[in-house]
Amino acid sequence: MNHTGLPASSAGDPIYHLATALLATETVDEALSAALPLLGTALDTDRGIRIDLSHDLTPALTPGFAIPLIAKGRAIGAIVVDGDALDPERASAVAGLLATAIATRRHAAVENERLLQEASGLKMDVVSMLSHEMRTPLASIKGYASALRIEGIGWDAGTRGDFLQTIEEETDRLTHLVEDILESAAIDAGLLRLQPEPILISRIARRVIDRISIQTNRHRFVAMFSSNFPVIEADSQRIEQ
Repeated sequence: MNHTGLPASSAGDPIYHLATALLATETVDEALSAALPLLGTALDTDRGIRIDLSHDLTPALTPGFAIPLIAKGRAIGAIVVDGDALDPERASAVAGLLATAIATRRHAAVENERLLQEASGLKMDVVSMLSHEMRTPLASIKGYASALRIEGIGWDAGTRGDFLQTIEEETDRLTHLVEDILESAAIDAGLLRLQPEPILISRIARRVIDRISIQTNRHRFVAMFSSNFPVIEADSQRIEQ
């Protein structure tokens, strides 16, 4: 046997060439375009041939000899040949190859569409999440900046310092968020190479907490990990980001 599923001895048979041509296609249209010029030789006839994928293939509406295309027990069309019946064995083999190719590519098209819709939905979720994440620090920055500009209020030095510290913290938060977005885009585009290595998440978490704690005294951060928390393979720098 070879990659077409046909015996090696049949490599010179026209049906083998049809199978090989169909294997090289990805869409239904490509399969039909590849098959049509080869059907006459594969069916051993010089009569006119067409492929009909319409739903109504009744004899009155389909002149000529129709070879049904059956996939998973369901008729999906027919090879229509001018004139009378052909060799049933060859006709069955050719129809089986073409029906399988069409059904497989239709299924792939449906699956691809489903994946595209799923990806589109995920993108919308990400956009919604990012919108929320960015709106919060922006609101804080605008609120405290506006408060500092209110005329007639003499903020004491401590209050002004708190306001400015909050603005600085929220600006840093926005900066990190934008950096994360750019990193993700670079990964998706294949422009950023990850360097996975065995790491302890607990160590990274504590290192991040130590760094963040210096920036604010208004929050208390706690990292809790079980003693048997597993070592994982990841890029420590990206995880820390």
